[in-house]
Amino acid sequence: MTTLQTYVYHARKLFSRESVVSDGRELLITRSPGYLIQLEKHEVDAWVFEETVEHGRAHLRSGRPEPAAALFREALRLWRGPAFASIQPGNVLQAHATYLAELRIRATHLRLQAEQAMGQYEDIIPELRSLVISHPLNESFHAQLIDALHRSGRRAEALHAYQELRAVLDRELGISPSPEVQLLQVALLDEGRPAGRRPPHHAVGGARPQAPAQL
Repeated sequence: MTTLQTYVYHARKLFSRESVVSDGRELLITRSPGYLIQLEKHEVDAWVFEETVEHGRAHLRSGRPEPAAALFREALRLWRGPAFASIQPGNVLQAHATYLAELRIRATHLRLQAEQAMGQYEDIIPELRSLVISHPLNESFHAQLIDALHRSGRRAEALHAYQELRAVLDRELGISPSPEVQLLQVALLDEGRPAGRRPPHHAVGGARPQAPAQL
């Protein structure tokens, strides 16, 4: 208990010296049976990140990709590495760290989707190539890369990107790409065939596939 009280004493001095809060309130208070840090939501990066991502998602749902992309970029700028990287988390904190990491991936996907909606296909290709290497089993990033290459007039590269995804999934998991991603391949192949030789789209997966969900 004496050691803890010493740490709290030094923490209070540090918070005061660094002006961690601007309204003069005490940040670290005594609350039986221990101590409590009082914070507003806007003072915690994780909360700000979640709220900003949700605002971006709302703009994207409403067909406003430019403000959506700006909000996603703002949210992602809060990250400086893995969540809680400087401490050894227990089960509860590790679960929250995993949640934040997944939300970070989702925010990246949605930001790229917004930029695609703005027609910035060629601009996002370098980042997407990096993402499919760092997240080889994430089909969403692969699908975005295939689509961006296709819309940039690089159909052969788009087909090669699909083949790379299929090879990774087969090698690692023994499965094929999802019907939504297969639909992208069918569209690419159809473009290279004369109109009279194009197969019906329902050949993918044995049933007529639906277009990939946007959100």
